[in-house]
Amino acid sequence: MIAKLIRAMLLLVDWGRCMTLEMKTSCEQCLAALDMAGFAYICSYECTFCEACGEQMSLVCPNCGGELVIRPCRSSS
Repeated sequence: MIAKLIRAMLLLVDWGRCMTLEMKTSCEQCLAALDMAGFAYICSYECTFCEACGEQMSLVCPNCGGELVIRPCRSSS
């Protein structure tokens, strides 16, 4: 679990250059609302899924076949 969180956080850094994630507001599978500070899974292409759908898909993105990792939370400020 920690390794997946670290990998997700590494998506934010591209060789020292800060990148911004698109924080999608709904699950691409079931369309459930996602809070920016809440739990969600993303792949390297930023496909976004709720916890239930991500786990139902065995943490594999149905769009690209890549690994789903925990999306970093963004504070409300």
